[in-house]
Parts: sequence; structure tokens; C-alpha cells
Amino acid sequence: MMKSRSIKAMLILVLCFVMVTACGQKNNENVDRDLFVGEWKCEDNPLESKEYYTGFIMMYIQEDDSFRMSDVEAGNPVISGELEFLSDKDVVLKCNTEDDFDPPPTWQSMNEEQEIEYSFTENGKLHMTYKEGDVSSTLVFVKQ
Repeated sequence: MMKSRSIKAMLILVLCFVMVTACGQKNNENVDRDLFVGEWKCEDNPLESKEYYTGFIMMYIQEDDSFRMSDVEAGNPVISGELEFLSDKDVVLKCNTEDDFDPPPTWQSMNEEQEIEYSFTENGKLHMTYKEGDVSSTLVFVKQ
């Protein structure tokens, strides 16, 4: 009887440890975050719409998963915060509310914590897609 309780207690402790460890993981470890680190220049227009100009956006991503998008033509911040990688195609942009929160054109309805789909093209461009309902807008970034 005592041995049975000890085994149950040990199993409960192991299960709790696994749950706490899994919940504490902030980022998906399968993502090669080195691909993201650096300076990225946004192409002139989103993929879906040539009527919006986005060539003024520069994105900076640090090794600690912090990011900043800036309007390099006007010298203004756009959004900044932290990247939380959910998978090899989804990331959450966790924007700082103390800084300016002025999302890029076609992303104007984004939340301060917003899930974004991403992918890399064969030529190394980073596509970041914001979706709201049936509407999507993909910003295309080129590493500098």
C-alpha cells in the first residue's frame, strides 16, 4: 500500500514538472531564429495590393527576439516589441504599448498581440501575412 502511494506521488510530481516546463516554453525551439536576426527593408507594396505604399518600413530583429519596425522616411516608430514563435509558420507580435503603436498600412486593425503567418521564399525574402476575416495583407521584407 505504501509503495503504491509512493509511485502515485512520484507520477504526479513528474506530470506536474512536465506541465510546468511545457507551459514555461515561450518560443518554439524548432524555429531557426537566426534567419530572422538583422535589418529588413520592406518592399514598396504588399503582395495583395499595389495601392498601398510600404517601402518606408524597416524592420530590425535582435537575437533576443525583440523587434522594431520604423518609418525610415519620416523617422517615426511604427511598432516594436517581442516575437513569440508558435511554429515554423506562425509568430505572435507582442507590441509594446508604451511606444508608438502605428501599424503598417493594411495592418491598421491589428491588435497589440497579433498572430502573423510568415514564410521565407527561395531567394530569402521574408513574407509576413496579417489576416483579418477574409482579408489578408502580406508585407515582403528583404534582408539588408
